[in-house]
Amino acid sequence: MLIPVIIGVSILTFLMMHLAPGDPVAVMLPDHATGAEAELIRARLGLDEPLHIQYFTYVRNVISLDFGTSVQTGRRVGAELFARWPTTVDLTIVALSIAILFGIPLGILAALKRASFTDHFSMVFALLGFCLPNFFLALLLQLLFAMHLDWLPVYGRAGPLWTWQGFQSFILPGLSLGLSSAGVLARLTRSNMLEVLQLDYIRTARAKGIWERRIIFKHALKNALIPVTTIIGLQFGFLLGGAFITETVFALPGVGRYAVNAIFARDFPIIQGVTLMMAMVFVLCNLGVDLIYAYLDPRIRYD
Repeated sequence: MLIPVIIGVSILTFLMMHLAPGDPVAVMLPDHATGAEAELIRARLGLDEPLHIQYFTYVRNVISLDFGTSVQTGRRVGAELFARWPTTVDLTIVALSIAILFGIPLGILAALKRASFTDHFSMVFALLGFCLPNFFLALLLQLLFAMHLDWLPVYGRAGPLWTWQGFQSFILPGLSLGLSSAGVLARLTRSNMLEVLQLDYIRTARAKGIWERRIIFKHALKNALIPVTTIIGLQFGFLLGGAFITETVFALPGVGRYAVNAIFARDFPIIQGVTLMMAMVFVLCNLGVDLIYAYLDPRIRYD
């Protein structure tokens, strides 16, 4: 299904420029431009060709990693995307790490303390993280940790992720983006742990007198985390999409902020390139999750 999905996404992203209101050529020209100048630009961009010819030209260019030229700056969209891509990936990695570090232990603790205050508190915390919008949580974190406490930077990127200054730049964006995924992982981990703890082999291990911590972490957790692992892979794709708003709020020079600025400027080549790239990455994440799931669970086989 990977190939037809990518083909469908390429068709939709191509039609985006033709179905959107307004004329992209008019954006490129000054107000006093003549109709002849508009037709010249249209011919140079190939917009006077039949629609199917334009599509095949678009696909041929994309295969060679040519996403067109920005209407605003005149720069190659592909070069801009690949220059900004590391920032978006770094933000997604930090957010996913925060989601795993918060979500999985919280879900395990809630399952072990079922129906207790710890369980209810953990699930309320997970629900809040899941329900709060990214932009609202980002503003709260900026207000508390940057404005009042002055602990962390409020915007921009100070350096590479592996340096302390660079890592500080991603703490607040990573928290605002990753807490929603942490809520998903916490609830899923809790439900899977509760299900596994009721199975016969867990009762047999307890009847043999095996140490409870060994039962939980070696026998129960290993099987409970198989579905969680697949969700983690899917969350990586979701977090890439959620980075659009977060990068804009924290002024990070990533693909998301690049796309938001392009939307306001009606820069269709950038919007097409970002949409196609994000869709392909998300589809590849799904493919990777399917393969990893078959590796983790030997009962699954793809014929």
